[in-house]
Amino acid sequence: MKEEYIKKLPGYKMALKARLYDFMVLLIREIPMMDYSTSEKTNQLISIERLGRVHEYVEQNYMRDITIQEVADVAKYSTFLFYTLFQECNGYDIWSFLE
Repeated sequence: MKEEYIKKLPGYKMALKARLYDFMVLLIREIPMMDYSTSEKTNQLISIERLGRVHEYVEQNYMRDITIQEVADVAKYSTFLFYTLFQECNGYDIWSFLE
């Protein structure tokens, strides 16, 4: 995502959106719900909804510097938890992404 944003080649906005959707798919797949209780499934669905809000926020604000605190606040996660989730799903940290 960082490379797309820096290079700004034709279609980069669409590529950024696609990568955000990829991130959400990874989270859904890495946090399967079949072996969870009803309350755990509810919590996972809440997490997915929160990440959807993050997607919308980044989509609307990608042209300016976004801090990890802003994104964590939108997701209603602590900065640490959001950082950890992002890194586990993407293989790189949020700091690299937001630079």
